[in-house]
Amino acid sequence: MQCVNMPKNSKKTANPVPEHLKASCFKPGHTGNPNGRPKGSFSFENLIRNQLLKIRKEGGGKTRAQEVVESVIDAAIGGDMRAADMLMDRIDGKVASKIDFGDSALKMLTKLPESELKRIDSEIIDVDVIEDSSDVIDGD
Repeated sequence: MQCVNMPKNSKKTANPVPEHLKASCFKPGHTGNPNGRPKGSFSFENLIRNQLLKIRKEGGGKTRAQEVVESVIDAAIGGDMRAADMLMDRIDGKVASKIDFGDSALKMLTKLPESELKRIDSEIIDVDVIEDSSDVIDGD
């Protein structure tokens, strides 16, 4: 339970705590778990990391992580689009989502006075897009 100590002159009453429960409330600046999680306690993340870093004798001396990466790459080469997407997301980052405001943005703009529209238009920066062909790999 978190107690909210409101000043007496405050007009807000944010869930006042009954008197008999105030003694069990956390005091300001204190936590209910001062020492945090005990060292050596179970961590799913650490368990996975440790398993992925193990070197497998039957895997040609590769770690499990290397085997996983190779299998994902093989799956992508084999046509598995989910594997290909996952690889591209890890290499280039996820593609930004397009947000469609529908007609609401247009309706909002049509309600603005012309002077405000001109101000907004003057703040929009026009950018010329120049295609960089240095990234293109020529098949010849």
